[in-house]
Amino acid sequence: MTKFILWLCCAVLLIFGVNVLIDNPGFVSISWFGYIIETSVAFCIGLVFTFIFVFYLIAFPKRWLIWIRQNLEKKRLKKSNELLVQILTNLLCGQTNGNDKLIKGFQKNSKDENVSLILKALSKTDEDIYKQLIKKPITEQVGYKILIDKHLKRGEITLACEKIEELQQKNPKKEWVLKEAFNLFVINEEWEKALNCLETLNKLKLIDKLQYNNQKAVLLVKLNKGTEAFRLCPALPAAAVLAAKENPKKAEKIYQTSWEIKPSFEIYKAYVRLFAKENYLAQYKHVLNLCEHNKNARINALVIADAAIKANLWSEAKKELNGYIAQYPLTTDVITLMMQIEVDANHNVREAQKWLEKMNKSETSSAYICTQCNHKTDNWEASCPVCNCFNGLQLL
Repeated sequence: MTKFILWLCCAVLLIFGVNVLIDNPGFVSISWFGYIIETSVAFCIGLVFTFIFVFYLIAFPKRWLIWIRQNLEKKRLKKSNELLVQILTNLLCGQTNGNDKLIKGFQKNSKDENVSLILKALSKTDEDIYKQLIKKPITEQVGYKILIDKHLKRGEITLACEKIEELQQKNPKKEWVLKEAFNLFVINEEWEKALNCLETLNKLKLIDKLQYNNQKAVLLVKLNKGTEAFRLCPALPAAAVLAAKENPKKAEKIYQTSWEIKPSFEIYKAYVRLFAKENYLAQYKHVLNLCEHNKNARINALVIADAAIKANLWSEAKKELNGYIAQYPLTTDVITLMMQIEVDANHNVREAQKWLEKMNKSETSSAYICTQCNHKTDNWEASCPVCNCFNGLQLL
């Protein structure tokens, strides 16, 4: 509608102008180099319009060709976008069988060879696609990632570590490269290299401070640097035990500090070993002293009962266990201690048998649980033995 009104206005102005020229033809005189040219205003205006028309006729074919080219380009881009959407949809749905044909169509309609290579890699149409990807700086990271994954699937951990080190030299501050390198070095037990990656992640502020401290403490334990590890994470039993070995004079204080933060059976056993030369009654008193550093800890009743049984303080042991059973679910370690009391103190095998029957219905007495796969175990490791999650085992 706007265009129609515009054209209508132009037509009206043109008719008005023609009428004005007819009524007032006027004359134009041009003098140049002694020559005088006289003509009408209408002729001059007509001459101008003629030049414009001739110029338009000359320029029209070129504009027409440009218009055709632009339309073809739009159609090509539209087709490549449609194919790209289909390919990505298939990838998200896990259907890569038909992507080979779609990618060939995409290559015909798209000039970006790098995108085609990445789509081939995602669709796994070529097993050695990583060779082509690694050759180009813009796609080399994808190529290295595919190659590293291939090595991992084959169990070639050392080769995977070598490739990630190559990529690390080219991209020393890339977040995913650092994290991939860290994980691979941990799997291959290259603790020093893993620590270097962790330090870089921390400097670049790509890791949470608490996570950094915990993971660094685990790595320091693996590097036999217990004192440093304990400073970073006193709640880690392995760090406390190693720190105590490195500082025998401060061992008792180290265990007490660890108990205040996070009591565990490892700390209890290590603490008792400090007084191995003393009798069981003296050890029992030391255990009571340890528990004073965290009076509300759930584990207190169990370690006091265990120390009391060794010191033949049966009533004290039973009192602690009965108090525990009244507050918490029955566990296998509680049942084991109750059976020991019935057999050794009361010589009541029948009552011990009753406790044994409850064993299958009770919870497993695991000290650690994996935060990723919920695997439970009594022994601490740097990585979960089931899902390999580094620092995944946490105290219950």
